[in-house]
Amino acid sequence: GAGDLGATLDVREYPEELIKREHLPGTPLWVYRQLFKKESGFEADFRTERGEKITELSDWVKVPGSSFTHSRKLSYTSPVTKQVGPFSVARETKVEEAQLCRLSKGYFGLQSTIKFLDIPLGDCFNVVTRWHIPAEGDAASILTIRCKVIFVKSTIFKGKITSETAKDLRTLYHFWLQAARQALTGALPPPSPP
Repeated sequence: GAGDLGATLDVREYPEELIKREHLPGTPLWVYRQLFKKESGFEADFRTERGEKITELSDWVKVPGSSFTHSRKLSYTSPVTKQVGPFSVARETKVEEAQLCRLSKGYFGLQSTIKFLDIPLGDCFNVVTRWHIPAEGDAASILTIRCKVIFVKSTIFKGKITSETAKDLRTLYHFWLQAARQALTGALPPPSPP
């Protein structure tokens, strides 16, 4: 439908590549159910392992006017492990993510708009990640994650914020990919009898 998150990935719109064409065991529907459905517990487990604390994880709700797109809100606190320029940094930051997902035959996509509330210059930018997970055959998927940094206020640190954000997210999503593969492999249904 017209209000749906697209099933294609525009690399010009999301210039920073974070994960490139990585294999995931299971169909896009299986990936969604095991990793992104609230009841799976994967999000909470992954965040807890990283020292983060989820403060809100709403249910997926259908976006009005869409056929395949749902939205939810995810909020959590995250440890801050770096110094940002000359600024003093809090030990943790509140993070808010507004997520949209599209689940349709042979495809799962996620777009997340991320705001870091307690870091220096956090009010100057948002990060939008785009997850593209099409089917690969009947029992696998291919994951690509890209992002863009959107500046809502002017800052001389634009280049540094963009490059550091992409670098940090690449590291985060490589850890996520390892945990996701482990969760998906451990939860795969037995093969159907011939």
